[in-house]
Amino acid sequence: MKLITCQHEWVEQCQLRYKVEPPVGYHFEDAHYPEPECREGVETVRLWYPDHIVQGALQTLNLQHPCMHGCRVHVEREILLRVYPEYAELYEEAYSFCQSFAAKRLNKVLHAERDEFGRSIFAMSSLANTYQGEKDERGIPVQRVKNGKRLHQEKDECGRSVRAMRNLRKATEKSHAEKDESGRSKNAVRNGKKAHEEKDECGRSVHAVNLSKGTNSQVWESTVDGFQGKPNSVAFHNRRNGWDPKARIRIS
Repeated sequence: MKLITCQHEWVEQCQLRYKVEPPVGYHFEDAHYPEPECREGVETVRLWYPDHIVQGALQTLNLQHPCMHGCRVHVEREILLRVYPEYAELYEEAYSFCQSFAAKRLNKVLHAERDEFGRSIFAMSSLANTYQGEKDERGIPVQRVKNGKRLHQEKDECGRSVRAMRNLRKATEKSHAEKDESGRSKNAVRNGKKAHEEKDECGRSVHAVNLSKGTNSQVWESTVDGFQGKPNSVAFHNRRNGWDPKARIRIS
């Protein structure tokens, strides 16, 4: 049997059925149709109670707005299983949507008030209460350490936190989304100019000089034949011999 998923089609079929064979066993109700009462709907249609239950679920899914009575859920489930068991899954889908909608609305209300940094006052207060308990030898709340371990327990092949790397990728993509006429990230260009603003007595970028000193003092070793040298030298050595340039490790 093909399920009806449109509330208009359902109501029309119900009205036709009532004329041929009026249902018995349950009472009739005034169902707000085509708009629910919560959306200022004033028009109603007489529906048999089990038909009204299905119509409310269809209206919820069609309008993507909660049009069901949460206090009647247990009773309505039993009635559907007796009269329209094929609509039980659709009813549960509509009820889950209502719960999700209510949770989002409550979340919006709870986090509406913000501090001077734009953070939710409710969230910051909850966070402070969570971390008021026992602290470890470093003075860090034990609960915070446990939460961190739980969130970052999944690792990739390099031993890095999958969650942290995913968040880093999202943040990087967001910060570099805006491009200039050359296709370069405006954020990266701006940060590059800022990093190289400070100059030494020779007019060279202090940042670039410091990076060069750090790189030149490093000693790397090829994991293929043990060749040692600067990072670029080891990479070139591997490439020249037909090996992977990344087959190297830093030893000092």
